[in-house]
Amino acid sequence: MVEISLVRSYIKNNYKLLLSITIFLIIFCILGLPWTYWWFNGGDDFNAIFSVYKIKNLKDLFDTMLQGNTGYLTNPTNFITQSCQPNFIAVYFRPLHVLFLTIEYWLFGTNAYLYLLTNVFFHAINTVLLFNVFLWFTNYIPALVAALLFAFHPQIAFRFGAIANIQYYINITFVLCAVIFFKKFLETQKWRYNIFSALLLTASFFTRETMLVMPAIIFISTYLCQRFCKLTCKSNSSNTDNLVYQSNSNTPLNVGVGHPAVSAIAESEGRE
Repeated sequence: MVEISLVRSYIKNNYKLLLSITIFLIIFCILGLPWTYWWFNGGDDFNAIFSVYKIKNLKDLFDTMLQGNTGYLTNPTNFITQSCQPNFIAVYFRPLHVLFLTIEYWLFGTNAYLYLLTNVFFHAINTVLLFNVFLWFTNYIPALVAALLFAFHPQIAFRFGAIANIQYYINITFVLCAVIFFKKFLETQKWRYNIFSALLLTASFFTRETMLVMPAIIFISTYLCQRFCKLTCKSNSSNTDNLVYQSNSNTPLNVGVGHPAVSAIAESEGRE
């Protein structure tokens, strides 16, 4: 009986952690483990493999990251040749995407199954992070349903296992971690969390440039969050004042016998 009570107490105290681990394992096992015969998907994957195949050492990697334009490097099917020189503003400047693909190729070679597992690993991590973010706004059941909808959304049927898409999953990891650290900064006012958040957001820019709009979203969300907190504090303060007033109104009259107003009323009644 003692062991059972200890187990129940541990589960109760670590419920969110255990549920997060369970979500990760379910996603990884369903979307990753069964597909051992996975292979590369279309021209984007083979272009990506060929581009990192040419990177033989750290110098080649540094030079390629410095050039950084994955449009010319991996030549994705939705890329349109640009008339200007490759640069950050012209988009597709994704040096960290080059780094991730190179590390994968150096580790996995042409074993497409391991690339798939890497994508699924980051997708499962993102689902767990998103589940914990949803818990800021609602309880466990709606947060779990929303996280599982994200994990098994219909787009999985379209190029989910394409190894060239690794930047999408890691980019979301960076963004979610940046948001979590920034919220921690707002709660604690410790600047190290703000610095971590800024570094992760910067990393997301050089993974996929679409996150340029994220700072505006964070600033607007911060303003709304602080406004909500002020309104909540005022509401709580008002409720406290009401409780104090009600408590005082229920106090017996003899508590205020020494008050001048009470004495005056008593005197006037005596005269009558």
